[in-house]
Amino acid sequence: MARNVLILVDKYMPSPSSNGACAYNIVAELKQNGYAVKLLSIYDSADEDLICLDLVRRPASAFNRLFGYCEDSEMVDRLYRRAAELHEKYNFDFCIAFFRPVETLLCAYRLFRKYRLPFYPVFFDVIDIKSVHRIKNYIFKSNFIRLVKKFERRGVRSFCLKYYAPYFECFGLFPEKIGIPNIMPKIACNSKSEYTELVYAGSFYADIRNPEKVLSFLRCIRGTGQRLHLYSGGCEDVIDRYKNDFGDNLVLHGRQDITVAHEALAKADVLVNISNDDDKAVPGKIIEYFSYGKPIVNFYFRKDDPAMEEYQKYPTILNVYVPEIDRYTEDDLAEFLKKAQQTAVSGEEIAALYADCTPGYFLRKVFEDINGRTAR
Repeated sequence: MARNVLILVDKYMPSPSSNGACAYNIVAELKQNGYAVKLLSIYDSADEDLICLDLVRRPASAFNRLFGYCEDSEMVDRLYRRAAELHEKYNFDFCIAFFRPVETLLCAYRLFRKYRLPFYPVFFDVIDIKSVHRIKNYIFKSNFIRLVKKFERRGVRSFCLKYYAPYFECFGLFPEKIGIPNIMPKIACNSKSEYTELVYAGSFYADIRNPEKVLSFLRCIRGTGQRLHLYSGGCEDVIDRYKNDFGDNLVLHGRQDITVAHEALAKADVLVNISNDDDKAVPGKIIEYFSYGKPIVNFYFRKDDPAMEEYQKYPTILNVYVPEIDRYTEDDLAEFLKKAQQTAVSGEEIAALYADCTPGYFLRKVFEDINGRTAR
């Protein structure tokens, strides 16, 4: 008998959001377990499994801002109607809904109430908004906490990143803790280039992931046998200020589809990670980097970085604390690169070190719950 799963996400392939990238890994794992998957994406995407509504989000009504969940009611209605049509056709076994936005959760909850379809909210973000209006922040947070508690009272099993569990617990919420499900088997090789190729693939943000100090440090590779590739978007003004300092040792590829970025990571000799200067925004990119088993130069901004434990477990990593970056020298980088490239980390070792960061770990928790419901 066919087994079918519905996934609700904001943006999927080929240029996914961080939630969409995690959903991609979970889809691959579900297919390996014999499930057929349908994805309902809010924003424009393109994939064979995908039904895309390409909705425009509208501000919540005054009523919803005060008494609801700050959602776009029309978006919830359209999501629900399409999801209900799909359920009537495919008879889904369960649904996975990624927050944010909140509309995916509300759609899944309506399916649960109408069809008793089990759903699993996944919080890879904290329940917060960035607004200068303290009253608006308070109302949003209060209403959202009320929503999640409603899920818990109905027996809904939800999941959150283990790094954010203390944040949820402060509000009396206790989702199950998981890692970012980005540890996947990767086929990797070295560049076979005359250079040692360093690759960074990700976005830059002026407020939480600013590359200025990192580029100032890495320009020491000019005239050496190392070359830095940036598959990135954002902070173009910062990059423009430093690109001449690198000469031929910097290659700018711009923002690329995720498949292009994955290929570049697989062929790199060394990966470069820049963490977030925000304790409520752990980037999943570093977890994905671990899958390649390659040396990593990791730049982090906070001593209380929630992912510090993950950094320290990885066998071949140079952790550079950006606020004290002047303590590191060109020789430190050269020595690390020389030693690290002589050490390979196997996929089995990575999977053992980061077992809770695999899609299989998350899905085992879901299957346990499904089997428990069936037995009752």
